[in-house]
Amino acid sequence: MENFDNFEELLNEYLPETTKGDVKKGIILKRDSDFAYLEIGGKGEAKVDSSEVADFKDGEEIEVVVTNTEDKEGYVRVSRRAYEIGI
Repeated sequence: MENFDNFEELLNEYLPETTKGDVKKGIILKRDSDFAYLEIGGKGEAKVDSSEVADFKDGEEIEVVVTNTEDKEGYVRVSRRAYEIGI
C-alpha cells in the first residue's frame, strides 16, 4: 500500500488541484467563433471567451484566472479579463 501512497503523492504534485480563483499560465492552442482553447498544464485544456484574447496570437502564453473548474464539456473555464482587473 505504501507504493500506492507514493504514487498518489507524485500524481498530486504533477496534476495539482485547480481551484476557482487560481491564476494559471496557458498557451493559446486554437480558436473557434466563441472560444479560444488553452493548454494550462496538468489539468489539461481550458477555454476562454474569444473576445477576451482577441489581441493575442495562437501559441502565445497568457495568464488567466480560473472561473469554473469544469464546464459541461469538461473544460476548465478561465478569464483573461478577470486576471487584468485582479479578481
